[in-house]
Amino acid sequence: KSKKADEKLKANQAAAASKMAAMSGSAGVAGDSSLSKEIMDLKEQLRTSAKDMNIVQASVMTAEKSLKVNEITIGELEGIPMEEERKMYRGIGKMFMMQSRDEIFDHLKGEMKDDEKKLEG
Repeated sequence: KSKKADEKLKANQAAAASKMAAMSGSAGVAGDSSLSKEIMDLKEQLRTSAKDMNIVQASVMTAEKSLKVNEITIGELEGIPMEEERKMYRGIGKMFMMQSRDEIFDHLKGEMKDDEKKLEG
């Protein structure tokens, strides 16, 4: 989703920029309101596309950061020796919930799969 959206936004920006460049050469004609209206519409389209592109980039960065954090967390947890009585806690908002090691790993791996789907799609 993010790659396709990013490509579409870049294509829209390029099309709007090329139309604006082509029209700016003939924009010297005074009183041509349709031309100036078209330029204003293209500028608005360019602003909208740039805003959408920033939103997509922010979403990608968030997913990549979450993926890295989960990978590091799994790596650190794998370094802890397995003991049946070891207590482990998973952060949930402002609280911590005691869970088994397997439940924590399952949760982290599930989050990683979700992040990977966001980056692929």
